Amino acid sequence: MRLLFDEDTPEKLMRHFKPHDCTHINRTPLKGLKNGTLLAAAEQQFDVLITADSNLSYQQTVTRFELAVIVLRAFRTKLEFLLPAVPTALESLQTIQPGEIIFVYADTQSKQRDRRKGKGTFES
Repeated sequence: MRLLFDEDTPEKLMRHFKPHDCTHINRTPLKGLKNGTLLAAAEQQFDVLITADSNLSYQQTVTRFELAVIVLRAFRTKLEFLLPAVPTALESLQTIQPGEIIFVYADTQSKQRDRRKGKGTFES
């Protein structure tokens, strides 16, 4: 899969998503684009957007795009805090579909915080 890592993710995170074709937005002309404009441009070249921006799903209707989104949630967006989410994110890449958004949590505190705020997706 062709993965685009958003500005809010560390570039070193990409090495943990091999053998996928990984590109960081900082190395593309897409850098600086926001939300809907970014999704529309990214769907032309990528299969999945990897981001830490939990507000994206509330600001945009992701189902309109031929691009899937994985939102990595952790206490902080530094590499060491995001790494625990990588195995689940890699597993999600096996089944994710265009227009789908999946929240992947690196720790239970982030999941509980999102649940209290009404963000994310949760099983019953």
